[in-house]
Amino acid sequence: MEIREVTHLEAALKVLGERQKLLAHNLANVDTPGYRRVDVDFAEAFEAALAGKSIPYHREAATFYKPDGNGVDVDSEMALLAETTLHYQSAAQMLSLALGRYQTAITGRSR
Repeated sequence: MEIREVTHLEAALKVLGERQKLLAHNLANVDTPGYRRVDVDFAEAFEAALAGKSIPYHREAATFYKPDGNGVDVDSEMALLAETTLHYQSAAQMLSLALGRYQTAITGRSR
């Protein structure tokens, strides 16, 4: 694995971690009247993270509104949170393996 790939994994972890926070925030506001969910566009956020810029967030127009104007669907948010968590865990494992290979190459022994 090249340094560039490690950098990409680090950027992916940054974006996925931010997305987890936003999804949790959406869930915390499920009963807030007029609340519109917030999320990130992964491709756009990934490019920003690679460039060292802040991650852009998007307040989304809901595809549905509850009578109080809230646009958060608990089932959808939970599914997105589970999916994002799996992606985060996969990227973290890949990064750990890559760094372990670097450590082996540098020290001549594995962790």
